Amino acid sequence: MALADDLILVPAEDIEYEKLDISVLEQLATQELEPFIATSALSELGQRRVPAAKTAASAIIARQVWDHHLYAFALTILYDADREAGLAAMIPRIDTERDPVILAAMIENMLSDVERFQAEPLRALATRLAARVAETPGKYTDPEERESFLALFGSSS
Repeated sequence: MALADDLILVPAEDIEYEKLDISVLEQLATQELEPFIATSALSELGQRRVPAAKTAASAIIARQVWDHHLYAFALTILYDADREAGLAAMIPRIDTERDPVILAAMIENMLSDVERFQAEPLRALATRLAARVAETPGKYTDPEERESFLALFGSSS
């Protein structure tokens, strides 16, 4: 982990993530000192579409949320890498999540696979998420996406 430890000391924008080995990227993605570096490393893993993207995203989701942007991004990376694992990570949070950034990631996942969520039994999950989103104010990363989701799955749908 020596290289990853050294890179934590470098400004995030100066790291050439595309030149790093997968193992170093995974270490950077799962460290808990610098959230921007973690997010950037996870992004590079996701772009490479390697199994380590799923592993790192799963590790981030398994821990206590220490950065809500990183956690939300991990939800989208996990869902992209493995739809069933991503869904399993979202289900326990649907009825209790109050963070608009994390809710927005769940919305993004469901809208990326909208046909799947328009059919039962997953439509019920989307409807529950829509109810949670409708009652949770705050700054959503994409307000238009939020409105589209509510139009599709809200109580009037």
